[in-house]
Amino acid sequence: MEFLLGRVEGSIEERPVEGAYKKEFVFIDERIVDAPEKIPFYEGNASLWYDKGTNHRVENGHIKRDFKEFAWFIEIGSIEELLDFLARNGSFTMYRSYRNSKFIEIELQD
Repeated sequence: MEFLLGRVEGSIEERPVEGAYKKEFVFIDERIVDAPEKIPFYEGNASLWYDKGTNHRVENGHIKRDFKEFAWFIEIGSIEELLDFLARNGSFTMYRSYRNSKFIEIELQD
């Protein structure tokens, strides 16, 4: 299974762990309102929301837009490999990524 890697501290540019690889993915910027003018920053000038990103849409009452970004990923194929990853790299947190809910993110506790 492919996991997105995050870090509590440390440079995003440096390879976070052995075996990590960098690749492009879609970061989904999601706000809990149904229109950009409901965000105080965009109030009175909602067109600014549409100036950046692509695929602007409303899903389940939330506005969303996509950005192409690069991030570190790692492939972990079994529970044993995950436990080995923990032994090699110390503690981490796993959660459904806020950057794109398609991925589980491993956040390293540097």
